[in-house]
Amino acid sequence: MPTLTALLTLTAALVLLALFVVRRTLHLFRKPAQIDRALDFSPMDYHPFARILDSEDVLFLRAQPGYTVSLERRLVRQRRRVAQLYLRQLGDDFRSLHAAARALALHDRMAGDAGWLLVRQSVSFWSMYHAVRLRLALMPLSGLQPDLVHRFKAIIDVATWMRGQIDRPAISVA
Repeated sequence: MPTLTALLTLTAALVLLALFVVRRTLHLFRKPAQIDRALDFSPMDYHPFARILDSEDVLFLRAQPGYTVSLERRLVRQRRRVAQLYLRQLGDDFRSLHAAARALALHDRMAGDAGWLLVRQSVSFWSMYHAVRLRLALMPLSGLQPDLVHRFKAIIDVATWMRGQIDRPAISVA
């Protein structure tokens, strides 16, 4: 009886290992599509974000006849939603960029600490991403925050760096 249990456990472990290997192998075949999507990334797509969170429009609105606080709240709420959509799209783009850079690093040019550099850049991106996301969520309590634009640009810089790794003949460790 103990040998039957051991045999079943071993068989189950081998089946799980085989499923994992098959899944990873199939995942590698999708890399060209991820690389193509990553190559479409352009930081220029995110330039309107700065304008969306610009407080000048709110100041202009306040100076207009017929201004009401509810109108300002609606404007800020709509802009916050658009900013959240931009941020979500940037997160999706970064996932593609990171997956493509990892695939390229694993396939043909893993050099020294390049893998750790990709991990560090990913941690940097996602920590800034979630900080901006939290600030956007808290915007109804605190109003427009000019530093959000600078934080968003820093996130774009990390994504742009990751995009550059896809074009290079080798992942640079800098």
